[in-house]
Amino acid sequence: MSARKQKRSSNRSKHNASNSAAMLPPHEQKKLLGIYESRNFSAAERYAETLTQRYPHDAFGWKVLGSCLHKNGHIKKAQETLQRSLDIKANDAQTQHLMARAWYDLGEPQKALGYAREAIALEPGFAQGHFTVAEILTESDLDKEALEHALKAEELGYEKTACLFIRGHIQTKRRHYQEALNIVQELVRVDPDNPFVQNEIANLYKDLGQFDQAEAAYRKAMALDADFDVAFSNLLVCMHYNPDVSSENILDTIKQWENQFPSQPDQYQHASSSAVANKVIRLGMVSSGFRMHPVGQMILTGLERLNPGFELHFYSTNNADDDLTQRLKKVATSWNLVRHLEQDELADRIHQDGIDILLDLSGYGEGSRLRTMSYKPAPLIIKWVGGLINTMGLSSFDYLISDNIETPEGVDDWYTEKLIRMPNDYICYLPAPDAPPITALPAMSNGYITLGCFNNPAKINPELLGEWAKLMHELPNSRLFLKSGQYDSQDYCDRIRTIMHEHGISAERLLLEGPSNHRQLLEAYNKVDIALDTWPYSGGLTTCEAFMMGVPVVTYPGPTFAGRHSATHLINAGMSELVTGSWDEYRQRVIELASDIPNLSVIRACLRQFLMQSPVCDAEKFGKHFSTAMRAVWQRHCESKKPAALSLNSEGSAYFDNEKTAVSIQKPSTEGITAIDAHITQSLQSQWAQVSFNILLSNNPANKKSHDLPAPLIVSLTSYPKRFSTLPFTLQALLSQTIKADHIVLWIAHEDRECLDGNIRSFENRGIEIRFCEDLRSYKKIIPALEYYKDCFIVTADDDLYYKPTWLEELTGSYRHEKEVVAHRAHKIVLDKNGSPAPYKMWEWEYSNSQTASELIFPTTGYGTLFPPNIFHPDVRKREIFEKLSPDADDVWLYWMCRLNNATFRVTGGQPPFTTWPESQLETLWHHNVLDAGNDEKLSSLIGHYGSIFDKKNKSGQRQHPLTNYKDENFLFIIGCGRSGNTLMRKLLMEHLDVFIPPENYVLGTQIHHFLRMSNTEWPHIVQDFLNTFKSQKDFEAFGVNDISSFKKKAITWPESERNFSRLVIRLYNWLAAQQGISPKWLGDKTPLNTLNLEYILNAFPNAKFIFMERDPFDVVSSYMEAGIYTDATEAARRWKNSYLSWKKQLSHKGKNQQVLIKYEDFVTKPEETVKNIGKTFGVPKRSNNKDRKIALGDVDLLAHHGNVKKTTFTSSIGKGRKKLKSDDIFAIEKELGDLITQRSYSL
Repeated sequence: MSARKQKRSSNRSKHNASNSAAMLPPHEQKKLLGIYESRNFSAAERYAETLTQRYPHDAFGWKVLGSCLHKNGHIKKAQETLQRSLDIKANDAQTQHLMARAWYDLGEPQKALGYAREAIALEPGFAQGHFTVAEILTESDLDKEALEHALKAEELGYEKTACLFIRGHIQTKRRHYQEALNIVQELVRVDPDNPFVQNEIANLYKDLGQFDQAEAAYRKAMALDADFDVAFSNLLVCMHYNPDVSSENILDTIKQWENQFPSQPDQYQHASSSAVANKVIRLGMVSSGFRMHPVGQMILTGLERLNPGFELHFYSTNNADDDLTQRLKKVATSWNLVRHLEQDELADRIHQDGIDILLDLSGYGEGSRLRTMSYKPAPLIIKWVGGLINTMGLSSFDYLISDNIETPEGVDDWYTEKLIRMPNDYICYLPAPDAPPITALPAMSNGYITLGCFNNPAKINPELLGEWAKLMHELPNSRLFLKSGQYDSQDYCDRIRTIMHEHGISAERLLLEGPSNHRQLLEAYNKVDIALDTWPYSGGLTTCEAFMMGVPVVTYPGPTFAGRHSATHLINAGMSELVTGSWDEYRQRVIELASDIPNLSVIRACLRQFLMQSPVCDAEKFGKHFSTAMRAVWQRHCESKKPAALSLNSEGSAYFDNEKTAVSIQKPSTEGITAIDAHITQSLQSQWAQVSFNILLSNNPANKKSHDLPAPLIVSLTSYPKRFSTLPFTLQALLSQTIKADHIVLWIAHEDRECLDGNIRSFENRGIEIRFCEDLRSYKKIIPALEYYKDCFIVTADDDLYYKPTWLEELTGSYRHEKEVVAHRAHKIVLDKNGSPAPYKMWEWEYSNSQTASELIFPTTGYGTLFPPNIFHPDVRKREIFEKLSPDADDVWLYWMCRLNNATFRVTGGQPPFTTWPESQLETLWHHNVLDAGNDEKLSSLIGHYGSIFDKKNKSGQRQHPLTNYKDENFLFIIGCGRSGNTLMRKLLMEHLDVFIPPENYVLGTQIHHFLRMSNTEWPHIVQDFLNTFKSQKDFEAFGVNDISSFKKKAITWPESERNFSRLVIRLYNWLAAQQGISPKWLGDKTPLNTLNLEYILNAFPNAKFIFMERDPFDVVSSYMEAGIYTDATEAARRWKNSYLSWKKQLSHKGKNQQVLIKYEDFVTKPEETVKNIGKTFGVPKRSNNKDRKIALGDVDLLAHHGNVKKTTFTSSIGKGRKKLKSDDIFAIEKELGDLITQRSYSL
């Protein structure tokens, strides 16, 4: 053997020996596992540490050491150790799972979820991995997917008890109570002596109103585990629901807490003598409700308006993260996920953070941390919203935040804390930002009253149902609508029906409806006339939501703090009339409302705005008062004084009990409440008329804005005697606008002058101008105004509607052009095959596309229409014509006069925010003009007199240029979300097929929109505007041309038959091809942005072909973020979703002869075959074999993010996006897209 060969052999031997030494021998693995499986984790940790020192390159040793560290409570060290294992062997599912558990216990659920998902991706049959995913997801409120993984874990053989437990918990959270009960009852059979199981079934019994069974199960749980504080808390909550339990009994039980679970207030030292009164106060808050939850909705806006001088430290025992969470994070000094911390560990954290005032926002409810509070980790501990149903009964609590309604004078002895009484409500409510519009009072169409209650059904008991039955007997034919998760249980519904049947109420009068999403829940209030509060535990958030949806709530307060939530919300919202003192008064109040439909309708129309302008939602004032209270109690602590009751007066001054001098704190300024005009209210006939008018007055914005229109703004309306009784409500609504009109004018016929009473005439002193004119019937609202207010903007209104405060601002804000009318409500005219209007009833009603102005939009002017100066044809005021051709149909006449003057129309786009006063509808033209085809008759008369305005030429003689006369042009669009292979598709189509596709035209959608507005403009101006817009777009240089004037010179001379938008685009693209020496048979466009403008594109190119590119959303988002186009994963995912939804709505139903869907993953796998099939499907011929024909891609060379297109087509990018994304980004994508991911056959 040569010396060289001997050396190589020696090196190989050394290398093999090194590898052998690096691997943990099998007998050592077996020994380590034996110690581990004996559950002697301390010994296993010591031995594993020794092995990792001897075999540092073996992943198994690090994995077991990490697991032992975790078992022994050294979580952070376990995470670092497990990372060592993964650095050696990343594809080990068990290590990925152990890392997930470590991150989960470190309070990083999103990181944990990423590792857990990786574990089951590596090993799909890993039962424990699926269980961990389910556990993390349900803690993040992603319950639907959590349930899928829990079921998978059970299917794969994971511990049955654990699987049943988490499934029952998930179904309870989803309010699928019957399913939850079935699961937990099976769990009880499997493991009856498990205290957690007993607590779980007790919770279900409580939620289903079976209080005796619940109490028995809670007490059994406590007997099985005397240290089970959660069961004790739940028992206390249950007692508040039960009408048979006295308030004295509840208080006695509360006071047993410290006997059962002794406090340890001496754990930490807090020297008041060293505290600084004027320091920045560190407020700490502990809760599971920092999300879209009663706690979050009751604290957010107030905390956003705190005075300077506070730090906010949040300790969240829930991992959910929604829009409300994000807003709270913006005001947070620190945000701490502490679900994984034990009670004493959380206390240590709070103390180490130096919290001055600790606010408990869980109480006895979800996420309760009372043992943490009992350690007294902060100098002052205060109870606020969240499980706040009574005194806490713990000596560690110093104060409890309340108000004069929740805790009236004389109840202080029932509380172990000192009370802080806020001057208004003790919370500040955040209305749902996406609240649906309020519809008309259901009773008006139903013919009967619908009573409703959407409260937690655990608050509904037999005694309460008996009182409701008495009420229903006094309201014949009334219905009771109950909605919540428990009504998903047939047994529970049967129980309700049986009780009501015993009281003489048939099942037909009961509507019991199960769970739905939050928006659907709110929409259900549109079926309710009057809401009934529960007793003895009242509604809280539910009461506020009913008010927000225009539904008044009648309450009878219960004996505890829990029973007075509704009372404080109602009184502070200005509706004290709805708070009663007995069951007789409760029924009387409901009957009064039900018997006064007109004013119940007024209340419904105005209640949302009234609530939002009341102290219940006054975040500015609440923030100041809350700041004062916190500063006052802190200052008292710094003075070494014991806590004392604190009250804030209406001016915001703070007084401690038995002290006559206010605490020396800067006082907030407050404004008084506008008084009701006595003359008006004296003439209103009923109590509820005065209440409803009071609401309207209170809705009047304090600071009105000026409009920015270029001419004076006039609001014009008319009325007549039959509507004078409800006219004051409309007039006050018009005075309560956020935008100030220059004149609000009420036109009255001369012969009706004497019918005006002092009530209406008094509005002349409030800003309404009353003028008299000839009796032109409905035309009085516009014709006299045109004569009297020339060169002005005129907004028409009706006398029978409620207009919300932003009604006028929305109209003026939507104004764009002097030849454009703006309407709040309109229909879209439908033309028949002959180009004539179809019957009125067949039009597109309630048209709401605010993006496009059109000559076919038909305003209904009473709902509010803005007419610019000189918008009408001169005939508009000719009485002899409009009374002959269009009597009693002013909307038709005004539309026609605008069209004769080449006007177009636009809608504001919002939901019509209108309610009609009931009594005003006794006489209406609607039945004749709509149901009896009266409007069709008027349209026919106008066409007969003026000719059709729907012809290509109207009476002014100005040519109307159509959007398209596109028939047989060969044109295709490549659409889909960006980063989905669109540019690659363009490149390959141009290489293989006879088609020219220029670089992206970012402005095509807006150009179509603009063309519609300019269709009556001279053709040369249209061409000039089109080309200017085209040249001004970003990256124009990618088109490879500098001067397009030669194209313009030809375009302005085209014959009339070719003057349309689609021809303009096609000819421009042909011209661009010619500049590159190309004469293609087909043209195309590749602009992902067009996907979001498909409605316009299809109108302009109705016969075009479409290629929709779709790619794995994780890859798309990763690519977007890598290219720097998006920096936020949610926004990028939303772009993907909106692109898909637009395609689905506009194109997916069309046949393959017009559109094809191409999956990116299939495309890059077989690119040439895909292109060939597209050519065959659409009839695009192959490209000639002219090798000299160059393929100019323009933007590919110019823009860096198209760089990959220059490379050979590759498949290596498929599925790489998830690995590149952070776990937070993956979670954001899954949250945004939900089920769409799997629906589109992509993996979670």
